[in-house]
Amino acid sequence: MWTGTEWIPAPLSSTPTSNIVMQDSVIAGDVNISSNNVEDIKRAMMDVLSELNFTERPTNYELTAQDIEQMDIALELSSQLIENDIQLEPEHELILAEIISEKAKSEDGIDEFWALIHLETSHYRRAYEQYEKAIDLKNAAKVMKKWLRNTASDGSSEIHQHNRIEVFNLATKALDLARRAPYRELESEALKALAWSDVSQNQSNHEKLKREIDENLKRFQKLKLSKLERFREMDLFEGEAYIKQINKYTLWYDGSKEYLFDGLESQYIGNFYLRHNQLEKAEEWFLRSLDYEGDGNKVDLYLLYIWFGDLEIKKGDFKKAIHYYTLALEQPMNKLGRVQMLFIMGKAAYDGGDFQTSEQYYKSACLKLKSGNFWGLPQNLSRRKAIKIVNKWNIINAKDIIKKYW
Repeated sequence: MWTGTEWIPAPLSSTPTSNIVMQDSVIAGDVNISSNNVEDIKRAMMDVLSELNFTERPTNYELTAQDIEQMDIALELSSQLIENDIQLEPEHELILAEIISEKAKSEDGIDEFWALIHLETSHYRRAYEQYEKAIDLKNAAKVMKKWLRNTASDGSSEIHQHNRIEVFNLATKALDLARRAPYRELESEALKALAWSDVSQNQSNHEKLKREIDENLKRFQKLKLSKLERFREMDLFEGEAYIKQINKYTLWYDGSKEYLFDGLESQYIGNFYLRHNQLEKAEEWFLRSLDYEGDGNKVDLYLLYIWFGDLEIKKGDFKKAIHYYTLALEQPMNKLGRVQMLFIMGKAAYDGGDFQTSEQYYKSACLKLKSGNFWGLPQNLSRRKAIKIVNKWNIINAKDIIKKYW
């Protein structure tokens, strides 16, 4: 019996209890688990999933003895969930399917293996049904892709020959969903399964359609920005034609009105529009890029904040520009980069008419520059060398500023 914190032997009682029993299971052997109610079983399952922590494991993680023990408990509880029609949230159903799939890989007996595959499929179906009921076509399609693969395998194994009708029916359903979502990877998967399972005259047509989908998928991937530097050099006409083409393929690929650019690509597109003085579009793309903050290394926040500042300079809001430059200054960078930022902030304050603040930034920049010892520069940096460096940053009166504060 689950107490809420641990499993204990169920007490003997002459009064009836609400027992949920799984006996003589192919997977778990002779098992008899009692629970006071549905919530106890669900709570026990969530504790096991938390303990296993499947979603945050490294790629080549090796299961420990404790992991295997927890997986066995999860399997017992999984059978009870399905047997008694107890549903978890779809994301937890999918984690269970993953655990069962992992267990199936180590199973030698063919009957035990197929019992696990059947159990895994049940969790995909339950997750799919919940997404479908919520009219969440995107997630439903992603789950259907796993469900179909699990049912059809590679479409060539002899062990699946008896399964053609089931695969055909599921693939037909998947194809319809893939086109409603749309989700082209599922469409390709469904056509592959149909070509294998359908022995009628439509088989060659399914194979032809799959080839066309796969070719378009490859073409779409090639269209993605592979060299950001090349995009920066595009003129306005070429760049906008490129973005339009990506948008067209995105709509074909998954029906989304959002572009499939990651954060780094989005900020370079924003910079593209900034260089061509399309300020509203530049800001839109910069904000989209900012949504990726914290998502690995997909955003160069140092550059992004500088470009935000440059955008505000063009809009004539120098105080806001300095705000963004300050945010850029807070990002990791080398010493010379910090000096450059201070000069840029001094220029922004000067252009905005705040000469006192401008002097403060320039003074701080010059003192840091005078200390030298920057990467690639001599420790005792000469004033003449410093003037040459600062002149490259388009700073007004760079020579006079450095002479004043050196």
